[in-house]
Amino acid sequence: FKPLPFKVIIFSGNQKYAYQAIKFHPVDFILKPVRINELVYAVNAVTGSGMNEKVSSRTDSVSRKLSLPDKFTLMDSANHVVIEIGEIIMLNANGNNTDFYLLRNRKMTFYRCLGEFIDLLENHQEFIRTHRSYLVNIDQVKSCSRTGLIKLSENNTAQLGPSFRKEFYNCFRTR
Repeated sequence: FKPLPFKVIIFSGNQKYAYQAIKFHPVDFILKPVRINELVYAVNAVTGSGMNEKVSSRTDSVSRKLSLPDKFTLMDSANHVVIEIGEIIMLNANGNNTDFYLLRNRKMTFYRCLGEFIDLLENHQEFIRTHRSYLVNIDQVKSCSRTGLIKLSENNTAQLGPSFRKEFYNCFRTR
């Protein structure tokens, strides 16, 4: 297209393509795995650049869906798997992997560190960090002992670290 009747955001899994991408004058170049805050920033840059109202409303809709998705797709050891946010009971760091505990007593392991999933779920207020190794869905919490043992649905348990207690109890009491 000459001239481009639209704005371009380029996504790549390899940083070596960034230099080539610049030649096409994209609004942004985002390296995979995509972090939601980077994507929202890029979409906001596009919508603030004088695009017509119809396209702007579409990108606003996409931006809202991306900042608060109800599901996402991940790759496990063999397949692409769709994970629905509402099915997540908790995430547990397991070395460089993360174990997902899901409704219906399912457990899945993904070869990404917990921090990446914390970034992915940052806009979902129902998820709270309770320990350096745990991210829990506060809606799935059944109880918490004084020793810091959190009981969740389907007989799952997580730990509550001392530095996470105040924020956890504030969230737990308001739910």
